[in-house]
Amino acid sequence: MQQSVRTNVVAVVLTFNRAERLAGVIAAIDAQSRRIDHILVVNNASSDSTHELATAAIEKAAASGTVVEARRNGGSAEGYYAALEWSQKQGFGWAWFVEDDLLPASDALERLLDDTRASQSDTVALASAVHDVEGTPLLVPRGCLRPRLLGTPCIPIPARDYGSDAVRLEYFGFLGSLVKIEAVHRSGLPRRDMLGWIDDVDFSSRLARTGSAWLVPASVVVHDDGTLADEFGAGIIDRIRRLRSEPPIETLWRNAYGLRNLLVWGRAFGIVQRRHAVAYVTLLVLRALAFARDHRVLRARIYLRMGLDGWSGRIRNASPESWSEIAGHRGSIASFLEEHRMTYDQPALAEKVTEVDAAPASTSRPEGR
Repeated sequence: MQQSVRTNVVAVVLTFNRAERLAGVIAAIDAQSRRIDHILVVNNASSDSTHELATAAIEKAAASGTVVEARRNGGSAEGYYAALEWSQKQGFGWAWFVEDDLLPASDALERLLDDTRASQSDTVALASAVHDVEGTPLLVPRGCLRPRLLGTPCIPIPARDYGSDAVRLEYFGFLGSLVKIEAVHRSGLPRRDMLGWIDDVDFSSRLARTGSAWLVPASVVVHDDGTLADEFGAGIIDRIRRLRSEPPIETLWRNAYGLRNLLVWGRAFGIVQRRHAVAYVTLLVLRALAFARDHRVLRARIYLRMGLDGWSGRIRNASPESWSEIAGHRGSIASFLEEHRMTYDQPALAEKVTEVDAAPASTSRPEGR
């Protein structure tokens, strides 16, 4: 299925156990005013009927499509690694990241590609504005990078800029982003071992250093996951509420790996210095000791271990499924990570691939560019 036109766009839907949502998402992609060239569904090792339902949804679409299976659920990092690696091999010009809980407006893709910056040679990415279901912009990862002691270096674009023209970005999240695949050859694929948060920051900041990345507020996608914009308030009460929020020990891996990934990326990128790392780790340790409902010392030990690993550039991922066992582990945190360590010496995708040919093109819809 080698594509000869480098401006062709593949829409990437990364999904895990949301089979009931796929038909609507795929239909919204297929109904774009700028016709999509191909739909790729990456099934991140779901345990439901995702593969069959995704195939059935694409069969109803005008665009051609492919459903591929990940070997395991390696998070968004490994899922998007697999998607972009596949898209590179197929020769697509752009990859549009949609996901299984994102509903693009009917002109979302057209607004991105019609922006004047889309045709500029140094443009590497264009990002839609992500709104909640009430139509308010979510200040999700789209912004600039600045070293900070009391906060990560990632500073979101303020809400007032969502009413302006395109805004230059130094990092962006996967959701609703259109990435030039030729630029990915220069910057590199997502780090498939960066399980947890910051994987998108690592990938996009590397990509943005090779050219220009832009937020295009006129292009809108809706993140239909129940999150509302007012949950991300910047007031002192909002900050205290987030500071006191410690997850259950079984899901602490997200916070722990996020801290480690932040230090791995930030130190390599040159934006996190030792004093920043000490501040980040100290804050999380103190939060665990002061506010956690259980396993306070264990949580503190986990954050300390992740801080040390992150600063040294070491990534050891115990699978999320194994984290339920960490409270009963008798050895060190390092020994737990080694005992349950995920390896990355196998291809990210399994051999199960289903391809669906395009339906006859409708004369009422514009052809792909």
